[in-house]
Amino acid sequence: MDHPIFFVHTGSIPQYLYKSLRQARFANPDSPIFLLTDGSAEACRSLGCTVLNIKKLHCEKSRQFNALYKHHSSNPEPFEKFCFLRWFYLQQAMQRLGIKQALHLDSDCMLFGSTREVFADHARADITVSSNGSPHCCIIKNGLGSYLDYITNCFSSVEIMKEFEIRFKSQPDPETRWVLSDMTLFFEFGKSHNTGAFHDYLHANAVIDRNMSEAEGFVPWPGKKCLKRVFWEISGGALVPHFKSADQGGLRRALALHFKGAAKRRMRHFNTSSPTSSLTLGVKRFFFNRFPPINASELLKF
Repeated sequence: MDHPIFFVHTGSIPQYLYKSLRQARFANPDSPIFLLTDGSAEACRSLGCTVLNIKKLHCEKSRQFNALYKHHSSNPEPFEKFCFLRWFYLQQAMQRLGIKQALHLDSDCMLFGSTREVFADHARADITVSSNGSPHCCIIKNGLGSYLDYITNCFSSVEIMKEFEIRFKSQPDPETRWVLSDMTLFFEFGKSHNTGAFHDYLHANAVIDRNMSEAEGFVPWPGKKCLKRVFWEISGGALVPHFKSADQGGLRRALALHFKGAAKRRMRHFNTSSPTSSLTLGVKRFFFNRFPPINASELLKF
């Protein structure tokens, strides 16, 4: 079964989102891909994406949450609030389209495997996210209703919100500070609800990357800045990314790569969706496996 793929983005469409869309389409030629946005996304239609206007996905539950929202985060309020509201928009879109199972990808997450593989290897529960709560590759088996009810109940509770406020204010260091976000509530939600975690290298056939800027037990590129090293192999007429275990040395296939934060600027080095000959793939593999994926201006800093 080819599961639908959803992206949700507000504002103008950045180049890294085009790269994620293009890669998702290349890896899943038969999966419906939907982009929920309030920006101009006509160029995305050429990739076979269905564009849905977020403004037409507002519903009673999203308006209720919007009124309840309280900001306890170092990030800008509009950004943090939208990160919560996107799940209401996604649930509304899935309901209108009659879809119960889908894969949600963040704008900076590049998919190199099929949705069938992702579901087969990592769909542990009704909702599966990373073990740290990050939903950049969120596997949805039975809608998002349980999570939406949970976060609405949290924001409706005076006691819970007071606890969140104390947690936020008690940590002044912005580097380690707890913030109230959809990610932290996915983590809290997972403690007591039917939520799975895909950050499990020992039992999965292939890895879903959590953060390319962290080694996480795999071999990184040498240099001042941490960047997980990708080892490319040719399979099925395409370049397929792998990670190498820092302890055992074995290669593990990567189904998705997450370019969080500043790593987004490196995404263009990982786009393998352009049609190429076998020779070109071989040449690309040779260079990709020997030279770090950085821009010329970064060479002195790396």
